[in-house]
Amino acid sequence: MHHQQQASSEAAGTGSLRSRLPLYEPRQRLPGYNCSVNVFITVQPADAGKLVIRLFPDFDAGTHALHAEAHRRAAEATKRQYADQVDAVFLRNLGRLPLIYDYKISAIWRDDFPEADKDLLRGLAHTATAHARVADAHAAAARSLGRRRVRH
Repeated sequence: MHHQQQASSEAAGTGSLRSRLPLYEPRQRLPGYNCSVNVFITVQPADAGKLVIRLFPDFDAGTHALHAEAHRRAAEATKRQYADQVDAVFLRNLGRLPLIYDYKISAIWRDDFPEADKDLLRGLAHTATAHARVADAHAAAARSLGRRRVRH
């Protein structure tokens, strides 16, 4: 499955959430929103689920559930990689492991780190978030399609 390869191969990188998982980038109209939205900017996971049902019309509930699990695993793996890199960045730049009071700026911890380190940390944090959002969307789609199947 190309989609699962994408889920596991885009664990790190820089750019927006959308550029990490471009299959989920297309914006669509949904009731309740005054602009077009995509999976990354919906308010509720159920809304994101509606979008992935449209994006992948051939997927059944089981396929969405498999993709939800693949993206959940990718998110968790990326979070572990992020934690390891935080330790490495601190050791490299400050000669010690991070302490809670070191956390001053979202995802990058400290503004005085080199740009390359900040880009790495930011990229990993954004990628983990992107995979988690897509996992939630596929899980919502699986629930929605599962309910539809039971009603018939």
